[in-house]
Amino acid sequence: MEAGYAVRFEPPVEVCGDGDLDGYDDLSCGGDDCDDTNPEVYPGAPELCDGLDNDCDGSVPGDETDDDGDCDDECDDNDCNDTDPDTYNGAPELCDGVDNDCDNVVPVTEIDDDLDGFAECEGDCDDAQDTFNPAAPELCDGFDNNCDTVVPTDEADDDGDGQPPCAGDFDDDLAQVYDGAPAACDGLDTDCDGTIPLVEIDNDGDGDDECADGDCDDTLTSVYTGAPEICDGLDNDCDSVLPADESDDDGDGDNECADLDCDDTSIEIYVGAPEQCDDLDNDCDGIVPAIETDDDGDGDDECFDGDFDDTRDFIYPGAPELCDGFDNDCDGVLPWDEDDVDLDGFNECGDGDCNDIDPNSFEGAPEICDGADNDCDGLVPAVSPALEEVPGNGTDNDCDGVVD
Repeated sequence: MEAGYAVRFEPPVEVCGDGDLDGYDDLSCGGDDCDDTNPEVYPGAPELCDGLDNDCDGSVPGDETDDDGDCDDECDDNDCNDTDPDTYNGAPELCDGVDNDCDNVVPVTEIDDDLDGFAECEGDCDDAQDTFNPAAPELCDGFDNNCDTVVPTDEADDDGDGQPPCAGDFDDDLAQVYDGAPAACDGLDTDCDGTIPLVEIDNDGDGDDECADGDCDDTLTSVYTGAPEICDGLDNDCDSVLPADESDDDGDGDNECADLDCDDTSIEIYVGAPEQCDDLDNDCDGIVPAIETDDDGDGDDECFDGDFDDTRDFIYPGAPELCDGFDNDCDGVLPWDEDDVDLDGFNECGDGDCNDIDPNSFEGAPEICDGADNDCDGLVPAVSPALEEVPGNGTDNDCDGVVD
């Protein structure tokens, strides 16, 4: 360009018509091409997923717009949910139960399989059971129900008895102790009911209990296995046998050892009992009363049999009378011929007293001129105050003291 000349530029003059040669005139020229600079935009053009109103119907198709502002649309970028900015092709998975990366797969860790409100990615440590999730209560089942990676210590069965403390095991160090365990006779609350069985407790403080030691009466300190017998009517040594001398066998209220019952087979024999005239020591004073013993060996005693004289074996009830001046048969009557009625020292049966009412008449008595058989020779001398003297017979017949 030569110097001295100025150049003037004029804007091109637009010419109405079909500027993009798509067969449609521009709107400014009365045509209906809504963008006459783009041959892909004209009335009825196919939508091309380019974010433009290709068919000039006044609207861009919804799948061509980035509605959620995540820089992806549906048709071009395969945004599978253009209402969620966290969901687009290649987006990171967010543990929201949504296919964030639009690969048509929701990760299994985001699915709440057990419908407990938590998926695995939300901390559900077992999504096959609804008792496991971060908000779940611990259930005393030996598992980490609340998914905090810790099983509570009271759910561990340390002693291997099949029951942890949370299920009622009071002592998880001893296998024999658990809820419902049988009593083991060990002084422990083995069944965990809060009570030690009474038979396992030494209630009387004698060192033995009923169950383990065989204390047959745990209310008395004097009764336990091997205790000395103390004559109290109890089985002190717990051998199930009451000593014979401690029992009141005859029911008289006394026994042998404590009450000195000298015969515990008879109810009539005990200390202080009345004597029964039975040849026994009823009152247990160590003495059988003399009247109850057969001292003379005739088979009868005084009190029971009525032996009037227990020093002579020929005197007893029913004994034959012996003409000895005794009531031999104990009938209370001395035979008349044994009695010395006239007290002359002679009786009829034994001594031949021929007149036991005349003391001057007895065997061997001198004749005394009384008209009686004084000497009991069966002859009465011919003398009497009532007789007349017979001269020359040498006898004082009239008892005048003169022999004529």
